[in-house]
Amino acid sequence: MIVRGEAARARKLATLSDAASAGPWRLGVGAEFQQRADGLPGLLKTYGLRMDGDPVTMDLGLLYAALDSRKVDMIAANSTDGPAAVRDVTILADDRHYFPPYDCAVVVREESLARYPGLRGALEQLSGKLPAATMRHLNQEVDGDRRPAAQVAREFLDSIK
Repeated sequence: MIVRGEAARARKLATLSDAASAGPWRLGVGAEFQQRADGLPGLLKTYGLRMDGDPVTMDLGLLYAALDSRKVDMIAANSTDGPAAVRDVTILADDRHYFPPYDCAVVVREESLARYPGLRGALEQLSGKLPAATMRHLNQEVDGDRRPAAQVAREFLDSIK
């Protein structure tokens, strides 16, 4: 869950528990979030978040624009979203651990591992080297700055050698 940085500073918000006592909130969400098992109903129950009206449902690509234009005060977004790397926003900590971990898991065919002998080792070297802040930056370069993914990946890999 993400709020404007100015709101987080003014209300001293760092966690979802902080936000629960600072509401009510005009919430922007994608349609799926309202129905998921790890979505809005459980979040509201776990934290007692108070809403200012019904959540505004929109395409995920519009969430940050709605936050920027003050149509909403809080958005249900991803902690690795590129736009969060270039905006003054605060990603609220899930201090009650409502959300399950959404860590990346690499799936590789056995035939690929056999065909490329160094692949397993290369993937193991990456393990633990992509925290959310790094992913936000890389995603912004690809999605926001429209740089080729292969070039961004190569530069990142070169930087961690």
